[in-house]
Amino acid sequence: MTVVDDHLLARKVLPGGAGRTGLFVGGRVPPAAVRGVGCRLLDETGRWIIDAHNNFTVLIHGHGYAPAVNAVVSLAESGSFCFGVPHTTEYQLAAMIADRIESVEQVRFTNSGTEAVQTAMRLARASTGRSTIVGVGGAYHGSGDAALAISGGYQKAGIPAEVSALSRPVPFNDVDALEAAAAEAGDDLAMIIVDLMANYTGLRQLSDEYLRAARRLCDTTGAMLAFDEVVSLRHHVGGLQAAVSVRPDLTTMGKIIGGGLPVGAIGGNTRAMALLDPTRPGAIYSSGTFTGNPLTMAAGLATLEGLDSAAIERINSLGARLRESLGARLPEGWGVRGYGSLARVLRADDSAAPSAFFWKALDHGLLVTPAALVVISTAMDDGVIDEIVEKLVAAAREVTETEQSIS
Repeated sequence: MTVVDDHLLARKVLPGGAGRTGLFVGGRVPPAAVRGVGCRLLDETGRWIIDAHNNFTVLIHGHGYAPAVNAVVSLAESGSFCFGVPHTTEYQLAAMIADRIESVEQVRFTNSGTEAVQTAMRLARASTGRSTIVGVGGAYHGSGDAALAISGGYQKAGIPAEVSALSRPVPFNDVDALEAAAAEAGDDLAMIIVDLMANYTGLRQLSDEYLRAARRLCDTTGAMLAFDEVVSLRHHVGGLQAAVSVRPDLTTMGKIIGGGLPVGAIGGNTRAMALLDPTRPGAIYSSGTFTGNPLTMAAGLATLEGLDSAAIERINSLGARLRESLGARLPEGWGVRGYGSLARVLRADDSAAPSAFFWKALDHGLLVTPAALVVISTAMDDGVIDEIVEKLVAAAREVTETEQSIS
């Protein structure tokens, strides 16, 4: 089939022509991928481009990471796709995660970060006997109804008002608003959930004051505090929580812990995780046909084994290099913010980069996320970072020139 035929088929069998809302940028989707090697991707037009998207931060080692590939192939060849009984790889990955993250003693795997957050919310509600969830407005915690009600905006479409009423978004870093929301929830507060540095709130870090207030409110009321580290786990061996003074009851994870295969997880201390134990009275139901499957677990093990403190320090250093160089060269009206191995291109007034920026960057052979997030992998080096900076600067200049010519 030709590229045109493929696109016609896609529009016929997939709503809008793509399988994920997140792939649409300015009402259209980019060319399909054919294969990936390291930090580069071959698309259906026959062009190799730098992949600084990495499937929304999943591919921390880039494409075709040999240890993960070899681990998956070995298990697949032995017939170990999935079973109706446990597999030792699940125990091993859970133990590795618990060893890395100070606040985690036990782990329950899911198929996605969305499922991990949904499970955490249900666990908190069952453990406390309450219903209300408080979170930072605008932060993305997956596509579950309660989580999208916190994210806000157009994402509330299709969510019953009764569900939205139990999800209370509060402004970023606003301690007074957080305290007011907790007071309003009163005896019904089940959980406060935060992303320590959410992409959709502009990659700004929550303050220690805010986190300490959240911890205090949970301790005072008996609610549970959850950190969403689905993205931020990449920043330190122990997650971004290792860099702050507060520890959560629960941590939700995903992305890098599956090595490129579908995954999510919820972790916490034994007290917080108690009602995930099916032998306990009042336990919640948490299961899935493919949760903890051997292929994902093996890929995750290989990925985390290759993501030691030295590897993290190297990509974080590349991130600092990118942000410094880019910040000095972006045209007037543009800026960059980030931490560790992530950088987000923004307008100087903190508004999001327009969708035109995504397409201009792609024209120059660089794939970033629709939100103009630049994701660094261990497959990159100084030379690739320099290439990325050149392409980002060119894209920003061209968007600016186009806007000026229209005005």
